[in-house]
Amino acid sequence: MHREPVAPHLLRADIPSDLEYICLKCLEKAPGERYATMSDLAGDLDCFLEGKTIARRVLSAPQRLVYECRRNPATAARLTCLGLFFTIEQVWRLVFGITTRNFYLVASVSDGSYTKGRFVESAR
Repeated sequence: MHREPVAPHLLRADIPSDLEYICLKCLEKAPGERYATMSDLAGDLDCFLEGKTIARRVLSAPQRLVYECRRNPATAARLTCLGLFFTIEQVWRLVFGITTRNFYLVASVSDGSYTKGRFVESAR
C-alpha cells in the first residue's frame, strides 16, 4: 500500500508499453494522477486494442525527477547528499579562493614535478 506498484513488464516481459502505461495509471496513488472518468480509460483501452497511439501525458524534467524520487527514496537521499557535498565544496572553494589548477600547481611545485610550464609525472 505504501510502495509503488510493480511495473507489469517486470512480471511479464511481453506486455506492450502502452498497456503497461494504462495499468500503472489506473494504479496511481494520487487520485489526480488516475483516469478522471471511466470513459477516458475506455478510450485509451479502445485505442490500444485498435493499435492506435494512446494519449500519454508527457512529464517535464522536474515532474519526472519528483516521480523518480518518490519511487526510489533511498536513491533520492543519496543523490541529495551528494549534491549537498558538491555544493558545500564549491562554496568552500569560493570562500577560500582555491581552484583546482592552483591546488595542483602548488602540489606539483612542492614535489619538483612542475617543469617548463607543464605537469610531468613524479618519479616517486
